[in-house]
Amino acid sequence: MGEKEQEALLAFQHNASGFISFPFEEAQIEHAVSRVQDKYHYFERGFQFNLMVEGLCKQYGVTESALLATLRRQLSQHHQPNVVGVRSENGWSCLNPAEIKWIEAAGDYMCVQTLSENIIVRTTLCDLLKRLGEHNFKRCNRSVAVNERHVAHLEQKLNQQRVVMQGGEAFKITHKYFYQFWQTR
Repeated sequence: MGEKEQEALLAFQHNASGFISFPFEEAQIEHAVSRVQDKYHYFERGFQFNLMVEGLCKQYGVTESALLATLRRQLSQHHQPNVVGVRSENGWSCLNPAEIKWIEAAGDYMCVQTLSENIIVRTTLCDLLKRLGEHNFKRCNRSVAVNERHVAHLEQKLNQQRVVMQGGEAFKITHKYFYQFWQTR
């Protein structure tokens, strides 16, 4: 913020990415506050990561470069993670693909039904399936994917295929996904 060009130049020298000028418009202020909040979030996340790395280095008595090299090697050896971290409405959650019964799209959000709870995540169904490991899940239609481990059986009613889950829930299978995923079952 400023009234003079010198103040703007000084702000840019201190890594400012923009400025607003007088008279202030509400949209300008909201945008500036949003950018500051985003930058603070990234700074805070980086700070927490550095603290974690520092703590692990002290705990294991290794240098930072040795710790990061070990973590990279372990990551490259594991093709399929046991759990996937997702940001949900209640903060971060760890999802174990084996505990997920089904995933259902609701607009820009995914309702992930696990054995114990329903978690709402903002992502796409395709992206979430890639992260969880697609071989465990089969698509039923554009908005539903089920974990094959929790499927009770398939049924056909009036030329319409449905998948019935162990808890009794049923989802319609479209022709496209039936021939792609379910025909060989």
